[in-house]
Parts: sequence; structure tokens; C-alpha cells
Amino acid sequence: MASKLVYYSKKADAVSYWKQQSIDTDITLYLFQMDREGAKGAKQFIVGTLDLIWDLIKNGKNNIYESWEDNPIHFGLDIDYPSADTTYSDVLIHVKQIITNILIIVNQLDLELNIEDIVILENDNQSKEDVSKYSFHIIFRGLVMESYIAASKFFDDLMGIDLEGCDKSIYRKTCFRTCFSSKLGKNKVLVPLVLQIGNKKTDQENNYETLKEFWKNTLICNVEDYTVVYKENPNDDNEEFQDPSNKLNKTVDLTHIEKILMLLPNKYSDEYFYWSKIGMILRNLNQEPDKSLEIFNTFSKKSQK
Repeated sequence: MASKLVYYSKKADAVSYWKQQSIDTDITLYLFQMDREGAKGAKQFIVGTLDLIWDLIKNGKNNIYESWEDNPIHFGLDIDYPSADTTYSDVLIHVKQIITNILIIVNQLDLELNIEDIVILENDNQSKEDVSKYSFHIIFRGLVMESYIAASKFFDDLMGIDLEGCDKSIYRKTCFRTCFSSKLGKNKVLVPLVLQIGNKKTDQENNYETLKEFWKNTLICNVEDYTVVYKENPNDDNEEFQDPSNKLNKTVDLTHIEKILMLLPNKYSDEYFYWSKIGMILRNLNQEPDKSLEIFNTFSKKSQK
């Protein structure tokens, strides 16, 4: 059955088939959906391999969405900013700030997550065209949640940082538009956006031999070769993941934090808003206050002002 895609009009039927196949076959199958033409809001559900789904996209069926049930997923963010309230350049600054803050928190938990592990997708041409909103997907590859419920809890644990524009409603049994896909009837294709944070860049097509391999690595449901790091109901064995924002009782590698801070663009030390946020993060670590102050002073010297 893995040699072809299987289509369903009802999600429950697709899920039933998908789960049974996961028992009956060694081939990894995935659940997708796409908008049905001529039926507003109606979906068609698809079960198949990533290679077959990629062939759909390559052949022009580019309104494809990932779908999930209780399976593990990479943590992702769905971000929308009304264009009337901001500019595209200001939005990019905010996106960089979100990524930086999450990296700092995650690395405090002794998880290895680098800028190069992060994929950013945006609607094509939104930097040039007159649009009603700026839209982004951010996928933190390797930050694997046990399920969408765990992802929702993790999002709540991040509420200490500024997550303006982030839509929490994706953390339920819903879907996520794939890279190189558009909403049906709209010319808004999700394409990679490469951002440089310090001297590192987020992931991009040029890092892969084929465009298909890059596409596969943008999918939040493609967690093969990864380990779940955040669970719905953490137990004593992984107590450190119960609350990522609770840094008071954690042992933090300040040397690692210092390395991250020194990679940040100069505006984080030049502009008071960002500079003060960094200071508050270091203060809230509540660990080796003299060392934290020393790091903050070193970071502050980066300023050209």
C-alpha cells in the first residue's frame, strides 16, 4: 500500500487507516490533508510516504498541509502580524528576538539546539507586496514534543517571553501548511526565509543535496532519528522539562549563555529595549550573580554607543 497515496473524505477514516498501517507495515507513513476544489472549507485527507507527497507538490498540487493526532512533533510557531501595525523590517527583528529567547531557555535545559536547526518559512513576496498581514512558520527541529498537547504546555511555559503574534490554536488536532504550499485559490506560497542571528544562519535549501530533502526537514511531523524531549506529563526521570521557564532551581551553563549572547547582532547591545531584556534574563537566572553581572558587562561593551 505504500506504493501509492490513499485518499479519504473523512479524517476519522484516514486516521484509522494510518494507525493500522503503522502496526502492519515497517514503512513510515504520514497524515496530510489538502483543500478540496469547489467545496469551501472541505478537506481531503491523504495517507502516504513523504516521497509520494513531495511528488504531489512537485506536480502542482501545492495546497498541502501536515496533519497529526497524538504523534510526536517538532515544536513550531505560527506567527501573524497585521501589516497596519508594523513594518516588515520591524517584524523580522521581533522574529529574531523570539528565536533568541527560546534558544536561551532551551539551552538552559541542557538541550542542544542551534540556530542552524531552525527553519523559517514565510509567504513569498510579502516583503515587497501590499499585504494585510505578515505570516511566518518557525520550526525548531530537534525540540520534539511528545504530542500536540505537550507542545501546548511548552508554549504556555514560554509565556515569560514576548510571543506577540504567535497563534496557540495550532496546538490541537489541526494542521500546518507545508513549505512550497499555498492556500487554495490564493497565491501565497510558503517559502524558506534565511535569517542571520549573530554569525549563524537558519537552515536553508543550499544545505541539502536536493530540494526534496530540504522539504522533508521542514516538516514538524518528520521526527525520525529524533528523541522526544518534552512530555505531556513529565515524571521524575525527566523532571527538568516540567517548566522550561522556571530557571530558579536549574544549573545553567553560564559560559554557554555567554557564547549565545556574543553571537547576537549589535542592536541587542545598542538599543535599550533589547539590552534591558538581556539584563533581566541574566538577573532571573539567580545563579552566580557576580558571574552573570560580568557576562552582562562584557555583552554591554559590544555596544557602539
